[in-house]
Amino acid sequence: MGNPLKSIAPFDSVATRGKRLVASATAGVELPSWKALVAQCFIPFIPSVRALVRYGPMALRTAIWNHIGRTRLVGLQHRFTVGTEYGRFTGDSSDMLSRYVYYFGQWEPEVSRLIKQRLRPGRTFVDVGANIGWYTLLAANTVGSTGRVVAIEASPTNFLCLQENVTNNRLGNVRLVNEAVWSSRRLLSFFQGPPSHSGVSTVVPSFAERQRCELAGQIPACPLPEILSPEEISTLRILKIDVEGAECEVLRGLEPVLDSVPGDLEIFLELNPSEYDVDDLLRPIRRRGFRPWIIPNQYGAEYCLTYSALPRRDNFEELLETPKEQVNVLISRTRP
Repeated sequence: MGNPLKSIAPFDSVATRGKRLVASATAGVELPSWKALVAQCFIPFIPSVRALVRYGPMALRTAIWNHIGRTRLVGLQHRFTVGTEYGRFTGDSSDMLSRYVYYFGQWEPEVSRLIKQRLRPGRTFVDVGANIGWYTLLAANTVGSTGRVVAIEASPTNFLCLQENVTNNRLGNVRLVNEAVWSSRRLLSFFQGPPSHSGVSTVVPSFAERQRCELAGQIPACPLPEILSPEEISTLRILKIDVEGAECEVLRGLEPVLDSVPGDLEIFLELNPSEYDVDDLLRPIRRRGFRPWIIPNQYGAEYCLTYSALPRRDNFEELLETPKEQVNVLISRTRP
């Protein structure tokens, strides 16, 4: 059966893109012709600038980023493949996640550190909302050849990039699923995020409206237990859910198997209180002995740039009050 979503063109070459008017990474508007010309001249120097920001002394890295980090130059469309701690990563620096990996070598550093620290060889990692594969590569590297990674991504555009990253690294322990996860089996409207932040792609219309996502078509969805095999459920160590407003539906679909998952299961979850009642979402989790702990997850470029020099947190605050804004939590039966 063919994909119900309209096809979206793959990445163009850098040379082809350089001939276009360069779009702003934040506003999505065309630059005036003279600025476009300046931007085109900058494109060949992007790898050199990246090398200084990524590997230079901290003072130099900070000075360069402070000079160009708030300009549109760092958001230029630039196709790349670079080495990371977890393997070769391919992306386009016009997209937020790819840009952070390209310039800083990491994404959501505190979440990444905790997942790497708590995941175990031979176990299973399930990534619901895998995007283009940062956590998939991290987990595949950590669980080893005897472990499993199930990477689930609803966006056909993001899935192509995810597939490429898995293939380029020859990851035989990863299973890819291009489907949405929901509380029941159905067709959902799918909204693709803007090129500057494809990670906000969603199946939640109200979330899509706020993030200026575009309706791309319909996509099949089903509960997570119908996607996972019995062996994947019985060896599940970490479940990561980052689905831009649909977290409540994912957990509702998971509830029938919550009593049969391993006792040391931990869930990394992005909470979006604008889309659902967080207390309702957490109630069945808390009833089974889980507690939510707040992960200090900052998205500022300066935070990622200086993260390696920051002291490591050794205790976390429990989420006791209903959050008013988006927050990342680690749901666990033990204190992190």
